[in-house]
Amino acid sequence: MVAVLRPSISPTTPRTYLFPEALENYAVPTEPIGLSLVADIDQGAPPSVEMVVAMRGDPFLVSLGLLQLRDDGFRPISIVAIGAESPRNIRALAFDRAFPATPLSGERKGVFIVHETDIDSSTERRLSTLLVAPGAGSEPPRLLPPDAGNTVGFGIENLVGGNFHEISVTSGRAKLDLALAQRAPDEIVLIKNDGFGGFPAFSNRLPFAGLLPDSLTLLPSPPSTPPQFDRLLFCGNDSRVGVWLRDEPTPDPGPELPDALSPPVWPGVTLSDRTRLQVGDVDGDGHPDLVVLLSVTPPAPSEGGARLALLRGGKVVTAADPFPFHMPTTLTPVHGNASSITLGDFRNAGTGQPRRLELAVAVPVGTTATAQDGNHVRFFRYVAGASPQDDHFEPSAVPNETQVLVAGSAPTLIVSGDFDRDGLVDLLLACEADNTLRLFRNTAPVTIVPGHVDVGAFEEGLTSPRPLAPGMPTALRLSDVNGDGSLDCVVWVEFTSTSGVRSTTVASYLSSGAGEFVGPRFASPTRIGNRDATLSGDLGDWNRDGLPDLLLGWNTSAIPNDINLRVMFGGTR
Repeated sequence: MVAVLRPSISPTTPRTYLFPEALENYAVPTEPIGLSLVADIDQGAPPSVEMVVAMRGDPFLVSLGLLQLRDDGFRPISIVAIGAESPRNIRALAFDRAFPATPLSGERKGVFIVHETDIDSSTERRLSTLLVAPGAGSEPPRLLPPDAGNTVGFGIENLVGGNFHEISVTSGRAKLDLALAQRAPDEIVLIKNDGFGGFPAFSNRLPFAGLLPDSLTLLPSPPSTPPQFDRLLFCGNDSRVGVWLRDEPTPDPGPELPDALSPPVWPGVTLSDRTRLQVGDVDGDGHPDLVVLLSVTPPAPSEGGARLALLRGGKVVTAADPFPFHMPTTLTPVHGNASSITLGDFRNAGTGQPRRLELAVAVPVGTTATAQDGNHVRFFRYVAGASPQDDHFEPSAVPNETQVLVAGSAPTLIVSGDFDRDGLVDLLLACEADNTLRLFRNTAPVTIVPGHVDVGAFEEGLTSPRPLAPGMPTALRLSDVNGDGSLDCVVWVEFTSTSGVRSTTVASYLSSGAGEFVGPRFASPTRIGNRDATLSGDLGDWNRDGLPDLLLGWNTSAIPNDINLRVMFGGTR
């Protein structure tokens, strides 16, 4: 029971308190009260008084409640969204400043709770911060969950981090906002970060019929003063490529339209969600270019069954033609089972040479189960045409030398980076059939002579391969996870049991900076919300602390109170 005892003030007698009337009592449902905290938590005007109520012991349904003092006593205004974890045995509550003021936002208050939580069959003692989100207008305040998780109301088919709002681009941090892709309706929805790692609200949205969710890709803004918003690139199943820059104002006044939309890149075909986009300065002219792996449906699992498209950037846009890339006249055939692409200076151009990027393509399986045209990585180089529209890729390997890089069994995902700090671009692959993470160091000499990629110069690292969890790798991301200056990686792997039940593991691998990885170090299945569904993800600095956070989205929506958007802050197990 929560009761209000109003004071009886008399100048001649000591202060006493009146017995509460019936309306001034509020019966807390189901569980008894353990602790409570009273404060003006949203610091609003006019000031109001809120009460945070913590339930005793091991509550079955609700751990915390939020009440507000009104004329007839305390009344509930919300149940606190705990997120991925439900605290129990709450020991203490406190209210204080969580973040200082910034040039774009005022001081943020928070409710701090000391509690226990059950994680992966063990009990942890934790200090959690619930940021206060003031209500808009007459709406009451909310307490945001400590893990930034929330229910978005639709299945998340893909998730990409970026900076799409003023508070994000001004902070100078990497990937503070989120773009979520969903199906039925085919739509991209933006999530605005409040600048403190909270989950305040949805922002703008872009419906696009035929959207291929896994094609959603970030087009980072170039360095500028003042900083600009990032844009998003995506592809439709009709091979049209779209560009979207969020419109003002926010919150979203209604559905938006793409800022630019190309004609079909590969006319007359229907693309599958295996289509992939990659941004990079392929020709070295200082403008970002776009590379597209065009995969068709139904699949064409043979040589030449897919295409590579190079859309040169640097195009002068006009009101009549706002698409910022040149439409290619030539598409390069590639194996229909190609699954992943990455750009890098694999030829090691020396001083005075234009830094042009080559393309590495992973082909996990061959035309048939016994064919020899799978289990490898092949390379392509940039070829300048008579005009930017005529630029394209061609296969690249030193003649009469190794033509493809044999890389484990079913190399499914590929990324590139300098993993041994020698200034050369190496390759990292996640292989499905043998459940391995494989590093191939680039040992080719730096050259000033234009030529082909020396495929045989890619040598597997001394500690490679590292084990992956069994299943199909679905995402491979690079970041400095532990802040030591070396490029680490995080791998998502989806496993399907013989009965058809899916589960996903997320594991990090730390780099020594000398071409070696250690790991895996698995994220908590409880905290990532492991379930029979598909998980997408990215890395970004959601709470501005300089450490990469795991941004996770599940494609579930029909489960009541389903926390299908989750953030695991850097440093959390």
